[in-house]
Amino acid sequence: MSVSISNLRAFWLVAQHGGFSAAARSVGLSQPTLTRQVKELEQGYGLQLFERRARGLKLTGEGESLFPMVASIFEQVSDAERFLKQQRQETIRIATVTTDVTTRMISAVQSMSQGLQLKISVSTSAGVYESLLNKTCDVGILTLPNGHQNMSSLEIGKYPLLAVLPPGHDLLNKESLSLKDLAQQPLITGSMASQARQHLDRAAIRAGIDLQIVQEIDAFEMIGELVRLGLGVGIISYTGIVERNMANIRRIEECASIIPVHFACLAINRRGRIIDRLFSIAKMALIEGSGSPVSFKYGREAG
Repeated sequence: MSVSISNLRAFWLVAQHGGFSAAARSVGLSQPTLTRQVKELEQGYGLQLFERRARGLKLTGEGESLFPMVASIFEQVSDAERFLKQQRQETIRIATVTTDVTTRMISAVQSMSQGLQLKISVSTSAGVYESLLNKTCDVGILTLPNGHQNMSSLEIGKYPLLAVLPPGHDLLNKESLSLKDLAQQPLITGSMASQARQHLDRAAIRAGIDLQIVQEIDAFEMIGELVRLGLGVGIISYTGIVERNMANIRRIEECASIIPVHFACLAINRRGRIIDRLFSIAKMALIEGSGSPVSFKYGREAG
């Protein structure tokens, strides 16, 4: 017998949702319809794809082997459907870190794309990257991780690492700080997974400085609160504090312009008319903003 796409889709939906009822609700079909389609697939090829249990369904060995093959087909179909809808949609979802360039980019997009509505969400770079991968946003403004794949990106700026000092700290007498100034200070930083921490560690290695990390926290507000309580000197990226109004901030001389920020999307979405237009607008916004205090030079496009 020839394979039925409808039956394969029914199998994929049931396996994905873990049961017939949930799968039926997800697509607005009746449960008997999905049950019949899966049964036709099993009987047609003499296979049992699910084990029926009191607590739900479990894929058999044959089902586990079939699922990734079928999933790849229907995920591509979903991508194609999303791409086609995007070409006529009037809303673009942008996930972004907090930077001063965000306002510039959003203003440029709105002024140069009349009728296009933007849905903005704010997160960390890791959160924005996850949103791009999960396809819950169309465009991201973030620091891309090393070794990222399947992304098309434009570098829109380089930002400094900053030291956040407790009130009354001796180092407040200096306009900027060196890593040597910070070598004997108890430091509060992000975890090793954060881009800011990775750049800090590399800068310290280049300078031959051993830093005293006493606390790792991936929350800008918490770092600021611990600093305010006098528990250490916070190290935070420019993108993290630009709109948080923290006091007692000093630039770190060796880290003045080291963290790249990217305008990015999934490479497969870059071929879309609207997304490609947004990248063109981003390039023009870079040129117009080249004289700002934080240097915005025309970036090298990747992907």
